[in-house]
This record gives sequence, C-alpha cells and structure tokens, in this order.
Amino acid sequence: MSVVSSSLFLLRRKDYITMQSSFSATRCTPTSKKRLERGQRRGSLRRVFRASKSSSAEEEEEEVTTTKRQTSMMTMMREKYPKFYHEDGEVSSLSTSRNLQEKYHTFEGHAIRYVKGTTSHDDEKPNVILIHGFGGNADQWRNNTSYFANEKKYNVYALDLLGYGYSDKPDPTAPGREKNDIYNFYTWARQINEFIETEMEGEDKRAFLMCNSVGGVAGLQAALDKRENILGLCLINISMRGLHVTKQPAFAKPIIEAFQTFLRTSPIGPKFFANVARKETVSNILKEAYHDSGAVTDELVDVILKPGMTEGASKVFLDFISYSGGPLPEDLLPQVSQGENATPTLMLWGEKDPWEKMEDGRKLYEKYANAGFTVLKGAGHCPMDENPALVNPLMSEFIERYS
Repeated sequence: MSVVSSSLFLLRRKDYITMQSSFSATRCTPTSKKRLERGQRRGSLRRVFRASKSSSAEEEEEEVTTTKRQTSMMTMMREKYPKFYHEDGEVSSLSTSRNLQEKYHTFEGHAIRYVKGTTSHDDEKPNVILIHGFGGNADQWRNNTSYFANEKKYNVYALDLLGYGYSDKPDPTAPGREKNDIYNFYTWARQINEFIETEMEGEDKRAFLMCNSVGGVAGLQAALDKRENILGLCLINISMRGLHVTKQPAFAKPIIEAFQTFLRTSPIGPKFFANVARKETVSNILKEAYHDSGAVTDELVDVILKPGMTEGASKVFLDFISYSGGPLPEDLLPQVSQGENATPTLMLWGEKDPWEKMEDGRKLYEKYANAGFTVLKGAGHCPMDENPALVNPLMSEFIERYS
C-alpha cells in the first residue's frame, strides 16, 4: 500500500454531536436550555402519567431515578465537551432510522461517541463491540450494528476511536507531546478495555470484538493487554501495516520518514488534507476500496467525510500517517490466538481488497486464525459495509459458537 493510498483512506468525517435517548440534540444556548427544561418537564409529565397507570411503584421509582441519572450525565457532558455534540439531523438519522442511539462516555478525560441498540441490556445475550478502521467511525458499521441489535438482540456497541468520527480529537502537536504519543494502538487498546470495564452494561464484563483494518491491530493489542476481557476476535481485512519501519526497504526509510515529517509539520500537510477532504475525492477513494462501486452511496460518502470536517481531524490524519512504529499483526497474533488460553480468532478477508491483498494476508496469518480464515468472494477492503448480508451471518455464527 502506497504512502498516499494509505493516507487517503484515513479520511472519513462539526462540531456538536446529537445524542438520542440519554443525550439531547439541542444547542446549549440560553434559549435552548429553556427548551430543554420544558422538554424535560413534558417528558416528566408523560412518565408520571404512565407510572400512574402502572400498579408497580417500583417501576415508577426506577424510571425517575434513570431519568435523573440521564439528565445529570447529559448536563455534565454538554458542559465539559460542548463543541463535540453535532446537531446534524442526517448523522442522527443513521442511528434513529435503524432503531439505534448515539451516546457518549469519557476516556482519559476525552469525550468518546458510540452507537448502541435501544433495547434494554440482556445478560443472556453476548456483548459485541465493533471497531472501525483507518479513517472510519461507528456509522460505517450502521448496517451491522442494526443487525446485531434488532435481529440478533445482542448487546452491541460501535465505537468511535479517539481521534475519529465524533469522538474528541486532542491535538497531537500540543507542547510536550511527541509524534504518535496519542494516536497509536496502545491508546486505542486501553480505550477498548476501559469501555468494556466501565461503560458496557450488564454483569458480564467480557465482549467479542469485530474489527476492520487497523481496528484489528487495536483489537489484538486489547486482547493481549487484558485477555480476560475478550471472548473472541473477528478480524476483517486486518491491516498488514505496509508502512511499518520494519517493512520499508532500507533505501526508502529516510525518504518515507522525511515525507511523513514534511506533511506533519509543514503548511503543506493541512492543504493536502483539505484537498482530499472533498466529496469527489472521498467517493473515488471508497470506490477503490469497495470492489462493488454500487455500494459507495452518497450516504456512505457523508459517513466518511463529515467527521473529517470537524475540528482537529486534519492533525489526527497527519499524525497517524506518520505512525510507522508500534505492533504488527504477526507479532500479536501468536501471543493472542495460540497457547493454552488462546482467544478464538476468526479472520475474514475480501478477496478483491486492493490495499491489503488477500493472498498476502493468508500467507502471513492463516495459521493463527484458530477459528478459521474465510475468503469473501467479490468483496473489497470493508466487506462488512460493502456486503453486510454476507458478513453479518458469518460474524454472528462465530459469536454464537464461542458464547
């Protein structure tokens, strides 16, 4: 994968994020606060009316307690992270139209968005976490999240990794920070494990991870760091990290490093990003990544592009394309999927992936896929989105086999 190709695909995403259920999509202005208060009062009246019809005082008390908790959390999040609540109705409808909801939590002081089902947690059903790839976000999993939540009734959560989607984007160039201090697989592994331990609902604090592209490396690192949290890994077209320093030809290393540094530190970098962050460019990149160009809809282009227009996205992009260190799948897989306490690991690979060649992936990783290595006919780099009807049953069969 070339420097430019790997860089371009990172692009997928202003300020403000609409939350359904526990968070309001209202602007935090004096006027909107009054509207919010009126809406909360109306909501309270409705809840009281419903409770008055119920014979159970316990249900009424539980509902009031839940409402107070949600209102308190909503107020805290709005005050602490006001600029990351989008109010884009089209973004919100990606979730609401599929009976899903957007929510937020904090990770190491940063706001993190995730999408989940609207039904109550069921301890009898498996917990599933969806991890996007390079430049992706939770909405790229919209048709998978909906399937798991509404058809399979799983407890499913699609995360925006720190720096992506509508999660916070701390400045990687702030004083005192070194290159790749924040945006690396160790950070994202901590994010995943902390989500499981502190934000995921229910008594069972273990989950299956479904991961695409570089999200697979983050998932592997999370499993290595805290094996007890991970019930199984499904790695979909995992990134082979072709720009890793150990895979660069000796003659090319100084050239690649100089190019990365130039983009990250010069005024050319933001201009390069701005040139890529256009509908036509993003559409063309996606049509390269997706074998079926018909799957590249206007909706998908917006899913990828809009978060790329939020504050800080350019710096995240430029920092990550300079990330040539850190773990490799071939280093992590033997430690995670082999041995006495091996984590069940399924690998799915689109045979038409132009960036992460299936033949190379099979040669490197098939021996570590202890739950199977499945080639997905006619699919590209993001088969879970390109062909969810093919991939969803494969993921759910894996989950149920190891639940």
